[in-house]
Amino acid sequence: MPPPLNGTGHAWHHSDKLLHGIIKNGIGFYVKDYKGKMNGFGEVLNDEQIDLVLGYIKSYWKKDLYEHQIKLDNR
Repeated sequence: MPPPLNGTGHAWHHSDKLLHGIIKNGIGFYVKDYKGKMNGFGEVLNDEQIDLVLGYIKSYWKKDLYEHQIKLDNR
């Protein structure tokens, strides 16, 4: 089962740049010998659509988590 994206998981620990890349390329792009099911959607979604997905996910986060995350090295 994938991690929750509502702020109770760990996605808020990562910058938008990394989260965008994970959605686009999948975890296997970043983790050697990855055997999980978090594949990329770069062939289905363009960059703008990926950013919209990120915005949707982040809309479920608590304010303090969102404020922490936007201080990271976001693009």
